[in-house]
Order: sequence, then C-alpha cells, then structure tokens
Amino acid sequence: MNKKTKGRLELALICVLCVALGVLGTLFIARARLGVDGIALLQAKHAIETRFVGEYDREAQMDAVLEAMVDALGDEWSYYMTQEQYQASRARSQGRYVGIGITIDREQRDGIHIDAVTPDSPAQEAGVQAGEIIRAVAGENVTPETWQACVEAIRGEEDSSLTLEIQGADGSLRQVELVRKSLQSQLVSYEMLPDQIGLLQVARFSKGTSEQLRQGLEELTQEGAQGLILDLRYNPGGRVDEMTAVLDQFLPEGPVILARDAKGHEEMTYSNAACTQLPLVVLVNRESYSAAEFTAALLQENSRATVVGTQTYGKGYAQQSMKLYNGSAIHISISCYYLPSGRSLAGTGITPDVVRPLSQEDGQRLQSGELPHKEDAQLQAALAVLLDGA
Repeated sequence: MNKKTKGRLELALICVLCVALGVLGTLFIARARLGVDGIALLQAKHAIETRFVGEYDREAQMDAVLEAMVDALGDEWSYYMTQEQYQASRARSQGRYVGIGITIDREQRDGIHIDAVTPDSPAQEAGVQAGEIIRAVAGENVTPETWQACVEAIRGEEDSSLTLEIQGADGSLRQVELVRKSLQSQLVSYEMLPDQIGLLQVARFSKGTSEQLRQGLEELTQEGAQGLILDLRYNPGGRVDEMTAVLDQFLPEGPVILARDAKGHEEMTYSNAACTQLPLVVLVNRESYSAAEFTAALLQENSRATVVGTQTYGKGYAQQSMKLYNGSAIHISISCYYLPSGRSLAGTGITPDVVRPLSQEDGQRLQSGELPHKEDAQLQAALAVLLDGA
C-alpha cells in the first residue's frame, strides 16, 4: 500500500469515526432532552411513516396522540385543543367566541344539558331553550363516552352550519339547523335595585372584565349606591390577571393570591389601597369555578364580604394554553393557587356564610335570564344581609 492510498484510507476512517461520534453525540443529546419515552415516541412515528402499508390521516393521528398524552395526566382541567379549537379558545379569552350561544352543564354526561341560551344567538333564533338536552351533534349520539367530542363538535368556524337533535322538556325529539357566528361576550351587567343596592353580575373573567366592572362601579356609585351585590353564580372563571384586577377594586392594600409552579417557585400578587368601601355581598353556587370561587373566598377570608348561595366546586389550579408547532395547543395546569393564608380550594371550594339553595327549575330560569329578582331566593337573601346590616 503506497503512502497516498494509506493517507486516503486514514482520512476515510477519520470521517467515518467523526460521523459515528456525531450520531452518538446526537443520540446522547436527544436522550438527555427527550428522555427514553420521547425517543420511543419518535421511533414509533418513524416506523409508521416508513413501514406501515395502509393509508391513514396523519393529522388525525397526531391529534389522537397529543390528546391521549394530556388525558393520561388524569387532570380534569387539562386538555388538548386542535388548531381550530385553540383559535376559538383565544377568541373567548378576548371576550369573543364563535358558537351557537349556549351554556351547558358539565357534570351531567348522559346528554348535553343546556343551562342557558344567550340572547340574540343562533341557538335562541332557532328556538333552543334552557332545560333542553342535546342528544346528537352532527349525527353523533351523545353518550358519556362521546360527550367531550360532541361538545367540541358544536364549536366551529364562523358561518358554518350545524345540525343538532334536541330533546324538549316534554321528551319529544326534533332536528335543529343552526349557523355558527361570532358572538360578543357581555362580561359584566349591572343595575340599581330598590333601596339603593347595586347589582353587578360577572359572567366570566375574560379580557375586559375588570374594566367593565370598574365602569359599573362608577355608575352605581354616582347613582348613590349604598351597598353592592357581586353575582358570580354560573361563572366558570377565566384569566388570573382579570381576577386580580377585579379583587383590587374591592380590597385595600395587601396580598391577594399566592401561586406555586411545578418547580416550587412562589409568587404573591398584591392589591393597592384604592378600592370601594361600600358593604358587599357575593353570590356563588356549585357552578362558580376557579377565579369566581377564589374571588369569593378571598373577600370572605378578609371579612370584606358576606358570601351567600351554595358550596362552590373546588378548583385550586391555574392553567395555561401552550401553542404547539403545528398550530394546536395543550391547556395544562401549571400552578397551584392559594389564599394568602395558605389555604387551597382544590377539592373543597368554599362554604357560604348564608347557605341558600335554588331549585333546579329556578336555577335554569336564572341562567336564561327568566327568573324575576323577587323570585330569586339567593338574591333576596343577599339583599336581606345588606339591609339588616344597614
């Protein structure tokens, strides 16, 4: 072997060695970053893409994989969203959403139970009423196993059509055709009740809630309000920043909420000194979730308000939506939230100072805006608290 040939051979061996070391280095880095399970997931995906002989929908496959990963967490507050669902979720957090305009009961899964219908919505225009039950969505029967998928199928693109099978109060079934549209969320409504008591009803904590509440407080104060009722019934919660901004309008300077993340890092949020001093009662029920029940709990714990209604659900975690590379997203619990005292609401909720239930029928009428104030036992109890303490 001459020197020239030997040199080429040595160079080739060096190149092979470099490639081998590069591959090993890449594998080492991949294992360190992805872990054994992450590499196994990539292996399975590669094997299917290169060896599977059948036809399949790659997008549907990835949706199923990501959904299963989040479902396996066993956390009822964490879920996967397709690209379309994520866009709809973002719109809702901004105070807008595309849908048909219904509020549903998330505890009953034998059908999609309609608790309330939004005024001037596609659902109202189609004659859908609170108390009715959706039995099928786009031809898919609603069962406990298909419930979540059917709820998601109700959402969709603006101006797209949807067929629902609805069971009326008398048990009869009918087909309803609707067209989804963009709806503006009415986050806060307010009015002056007799005896100069201001009523503030907060639908959810989306972007703009705190500003709408501020406007309501200013108007009620200018009209001479002597007391306030903050109605958080059927409020599903929402943005933490909006919740703290709402609390800031009722609490003097001090700690508001303690957040602890997965790594144990803690952060305390504080309110400033400027706030209303008017006597306050907060209304809650079983459907007061997350930010809603936390607001009530903090006002109760600070002796700032009397809480009236029924036991709340008990949610002590905050979630964040994280957009993925393909446009979909995962919505997972990232923080545990505590009252400044260190108490968590997870699994317990809060017990009102004055326990006053509503019948199921009255609850449905309340959600649909059809329950007169005089027949609202919880509201009347709140008024009694304020007037008796005057």
